[in-house]
Amino acid sequence: MKLNLEQSDLNLLLPRLENNMFKLKQDLYKINDDLNDDYWKLIKTSIEYKKIDIKKNGIKLNKKESLLNSKTFDNGYGASYYIGINDISHFSKKFYSMVIAHEIDHFLRQDFLKNIYYTSLYTEIYQPFNFNDKILEKHLNLADKLFNRRKEEKNIRIGKTLAYFRNPLEILARMTQLKNFLFFRADEKFLIDDFKYVKENYIKSFGKESELVRFQIAWFLNSIKDEKKFVENMNEMWI
Repeated sequence: MKLNLEQSDLNLLLPRLENNMFKLKQDLYKINDDLNDDYWKLIKTSIEYKKIDIKKNGIKLNKKESLLNSKTFDNGYGASYYIGINDISHFSKKFYSMVIAHEIDHFLRQDFLKNIYYTSLYTEIYQPFNFNDKILEKHLNLADKLFNRRKEEKNIRIGKTLAYFRNPLEILARMTQLKNFLFFRADEKFLIDDFKYVKENYIKSFGKESELVRFQIAWFLNSIKDEKKFVENMNEMWI
């Protein structure tokens, strides 16, 4: 199995999403069964312009403010992304690459998948998971570190963190991380053995960032109770 240990995750994500545009169309029908050709063309055009912008303007990371943005993020779309990392200077290129691709995945989806709660697509995304609130509470110190929420009441911090991890766009972005890790470029089939391998080895592949990755990814992976459905989603959804 060829793994993506050093190569840019973004160079895997963008071609793969482009090759699987038909899956995005299937996903959108689960949100809006009135999807028409004009709207579909608009979505494809939007994605293409965003990819051009990424290639033209590049990606900047403001280390002080922890914001991921490019020129068009700020000027054209008015969006920037909080990464939750105050100091990235000691992080490996591999970790940096993973973070960039994760945020770009949000950027590409935000216009047309931001309102997927209470739809059949959200039900399918969330179905394999059973998030254990007690595990989150046990590791709340890491959540505080990640979100800088120490000053808020404990139950509020737990609620906000749960909402973040249950956000369907976050779930989709973490699913893309797994395909990037396995070096998927096009429409390679994700197998149950791939899932078991990722669950066993993904976190181990990181170095100094392992604590942060363990909090974000281990809880995600260990919350998957229906492995068969998760593997099905990995193959059928636009990731």
